[in-house]
Amino acid sequence: MASYLTDKLNGFRKGVYTIATAGVLGLGAMLGCGDNGVEPVVPSVSQSAQLINGDDIRYTASLKNVDSAPRKTLYNGSLFETKTITGPNYSETLEDNLEGDYEFVVLDDTVRTNVPGYESEAPDLSGLNLDVNERDSIIVYLKRATDKNTRDNPVRYTGVTSSGVEASLGAFPNDTVLKIKAPEISGPDPVPYSIELTREGSPEKITLEGRVLDVSESGPMWVRNVDFGRGQEGAQEIGITSSDQTVFAGFSISGGASYGVLGGLDSNGNVKWTRELGQGVGILDIISSNRNSLFVTGSDGGPPATRNTLCGEIDGEGTFIIDPILNKFKGTGGSVMQYFNNRIYIGEDKGYMAIADPNCSFLERLTLRENSRISGLSVNQDYILASGDFKDTGGAWDVASFVRKLDRDGNLLWERIYDDALQLRLVEQDGMIYVGSVQLTSYPNSWPMFISQLDQNGIEQWKVSWDGDLEPIYTHE
Repeated sequence: MASYLTDKLNGFRKGVYTIATAGVLGLGAMLGCGDNGVEPVVPSVSQSAQLINGDDIRYTASLKNVDSAPRKTLYNGSLFETKTITGPNYSETLEDNLEGDYEFVVLDDTVRTNVPGYESEAPDLSGLNLDVNERDSIIVYLKRATDKNTRDNPVRYTGVTSSGVEASLGAFPNDTVLKIKAPEISGPDPVPYSIELTREGSPEKITLEGRVLDVSESGPMWVRNVDFGRGQEGAQEIGITSSDQTVFAGFSISGGASYGVLGGLDSNGNVKWTRELGQGVGILDIISSNRNSLFVTGSDGGPPATRNTLCGEIDGEGTFIIDPILNKFKGTGGSVMQYFNNRIYIGEDKGYMAIADPNCSFLERLTLRENSRISGLSVNQDYILASGDFKDTGGAWDVASFVRKLDRDGNLLWERIYDDALQLRLVEQDGMIYVGSVQLTSYPNSWPMFISQLDQNGIEQWKVSWDGDLEPIYTHE
């Protein structure tokens, strides 16, 4: 409470305020003052201070016979601000005030109001799905309470006890993250467990319940190896049409030569069709269109001076609606794409973003970050989010990753750098930005994965990395 009050004293905030004049303003020569008997003009003020939104104060004042006057504001009887208000009509809203009494004094008039304290209520956690597989761990983000005065009454979780699982509070801001680790269970039936949370300033405990699930009979429904007859194959991307048709893209290698391939699977994982796209061709991203088909992008594998960006469309049966080889356009090779507002956005090598119409006809190109490799992209009507990596000779591994936000004209708004990280991917959801990659280290076969949550200003909210034993390591700013 003291730190908040200090903040308020440095810049006007919550509470009850008194406003007072430092004295009567000098009036200069009074009209008619003297022998003619004319009454002097006296300044006056009418004030109001109304509590709104739980902890805001709507202040108004009307001055008469004076252009301006000093106002004193008192918090719990002590002066903490003096300012000059101007007439004839003055108004302002004082937001986020601390609990207490406020007085506003102007001339010979005083108005008072009070900002009450509010009991923080337990957040509603009833909608959490807390089922966890045996021998597995989950991370649960606990909602904060909605409070009329959260600055006075922040909800901080201070303790956790559990029965049937291990539970701990993560080292995140406000302790709002709960880690649950399940033991091995016997038998196929789910085993219930419970967790109790304590929070600052309340004797009441919050009880959470979930189940530990048996996974002895679980596993992949099917696993398929697709043989293109060249000795070494790999799948890189997968896409699903609106009618649940699965298409995968990958490569087939023989004698050091790589060939791009596509294939389709039915719901049981059976191969329905395959296509080979030619030597050097690579399909690096597949996304759903709005017409029961998939857009694809990649590179034709030529040298940088003559390389092209692929843009095509394929249905779930393997038929090209738009052939990406025949429809390629001059570029540096597509690596990631997004379909938004009747436009196709393709992240390219060298830090570019190509824009095409729904027929994959090239329209224009923006530079997102020079001399970089784009691996993540999110576009809307207001801004562009891009992620990727670039050569960084100052780092231990000569590589670093980035995430940056730009306006729709390509002007940089902010950027965040992750040293010694490869091909940073990004997802935007519920107003938050999630990025993830691997962090290169000096230990072979021990490159930890990480995921970081950022707000729309690029401020890291939390970061989780997994070491070689896949144990979460929590950090935050």
